[in-house]
Amino acid sequence: KEVGKRAKINMTGGELEYGFVAGDKTFEVFETEYGKVGIAICWDKHRIDIVRNLARNGAELILIPDDNDFNGNDNFLLFAATDSVFRAAENGVAVSSASVSGNSMVVRPSGLVAAMTEGNQQEAAVGEVSIGGKPSLYNRFGDWFAIAVSLAAGLFAVYALRAGRRGE
Repeated sequence: KEVGKRAKINMTGGELEYGFVAGDKTFEVFETEYGKVGIAICWDKHRIDIVRNLARNGAELILIPDDNDFNGNDNFLLFAATDSVFRAAENGVAVSSASVSGNSMVVRPSGLVAAMTEGNQQEAAVGEVSIGGKPSLYNRFGDWFAIAVSLAAGLFAVYALRAGRRGE
């Protein structure tokens, strides 16, 4: 039973050249018998705001169909796979990424990979995840921690430079 549709938001340059148009940024979440589900399409998982907004709208599981071969580039397969892990851990949501040509995977809200296929294999990744937890601090407050750490490092650098000039 179809419960919803989602258009891709984050388009690649090649897609734009061929006339594809990005979907709207409403970040709709769909109620299913398995929980609240959000959908991100392929390249969407590489932008932190898309999964973050789906989780903020109540998604407990993010489904990501994708095609991540990039002409047989094994390094890109792993890059694309790690972004599924990061999006799960950053937002405290489970992620299921089903790839036509990359690594399909199931990731727990903690970022732990529950199942993953080899790249360019026709097989399913089947793993168990829990849903319904609380959103992560990162999801609730955004980049404040990274900004605070950067500011603190800058202040320490200024202090160290001044102390060095005074011979302390």
